[in-house]
Amino acid sequence: MISSVLRATIDDWRLPDGGPLLPTLEAMIRPALMSGHFGSSATLIVGGIQYHLGGERDTRELANLVSLTAGDDVLDVCCFLGGPAVQLAQSLECRVTGIDISQAFVAAASQIARLSGLDHLVRFCAGDAASLPFQNERFTVVWSQCSLEHDQAWLREFDRVLAPGGRLALTFAIRRDNPNESSPLWTLQDVMGLVHGLGYRIDRAQDITERDIEIGWKALDRELSQRERDFTAVLGRDWVRHAHQEFAGEIRAMREGRWGNGRIVATKGRAGDAVASAAPPQPGAAPSAIASRPLDQAALSRAHSNASPSREHGLKPAHSPFRSSWGTDTGQVPHTGHRRWPRQPFWHPSGDMRPFTTGCTPLLHSGHSDQVVLVLL
Repeated sequence: MISSVLRATIDDWRLPDGGPLLPTLEAMIRPALMSGHFGSSATLIVGGIQYHLGGERDTRELANLVSLTAGDDVLDVCCFLGGPAVQLAQSLECRVTGIDISQAFVAAASQIARLSGLDHLVRFCAGDAASLPFQNERFTVVWSQCSLEHDQAWLREFDRVLAPGGRLALTFAIRRDNPNESSPLWTLQDVMGLVHGLGYRIDRAQDITERDIEIGWKALDRELSQRERDFTAVLGRDWVRHAHQEFAGEIRAMREGRWGNGRIVATKGRAGDAVASAAPPQPGAAPSAIASRPLDQAALSRAHSNASPSREHGLKPAHSPFRSSWGTDTGQVPHTGHRRWPRQPFWHPSGDMRPFTTGCTPLLHSGHSDQVVLVLL
């Protein structure tokens, strides 16, 4: 369960008057982040409510690429504290359901939405991305930023809950073309092949590694430098020095081709549409660039073989901006750690459902520390 200290911290949050919403929220939650309530990762603590490279800018860019509107019903997978969900609801007035494995994240995100006056549009619940607790074809957009586990079960579940004509909007870690780097991560081409193989039109596919160095790691390092006195006062000089080293190390790893980030926007076919038989376009190509050659089965086989069967709780990618958020930095087989059920009974912050039912309902604890019973609407 959530600790009494964290519960009291969340309950005591009050949103200061005045100023833009997201910076105000950031100031409100900063003490809890720096106290380690939500994880020990320097990326998390410095990055704040937008726990992904590029922050608000990345969220805004992805929303534009997927043509998000007020009529959309969005599922944000691995939502953390709900920063993107709040940003999307405030700016576009769309509905957003956030899901995350962490009960603490869900509790905090729900309080943030309430204090922001957006809880009529935004709702959060705990769940497993490989077995989403939602009905088929529930959402018009499935969204995830820098948290995609390289597990085909995730993509199948995204497809199941996405309505025909709906869109995928994903950013994710990728394996690049460094021949000296052995990695179980998928390449951008692998992800494109898997998504295309599910019957999607690839609208946009990009390697955004260089962009994420500039607006991600370098921006985090600048934020750390600008607020170094504050971080030092709470966390100490050694922590600040190690954080700078961590950011520099990730920049070096990206530039050496050890890992990178990709972005895909894709549209699901409607009933009666012919399933695409062509290969997906090359990264960065326009949608019209889809070729007429058969789907690259080798890419699909490679992607399947690279999907790790491991189910270790709480591991993060060895080269990922999100490692250590569960207090681990093992360098083992990549896993985002968000989707597995927590080893505690389920806790829901409110118990009530918004008028447009999300499909998230409280879980019945089975009496075992790592088993739950899911009730679907």
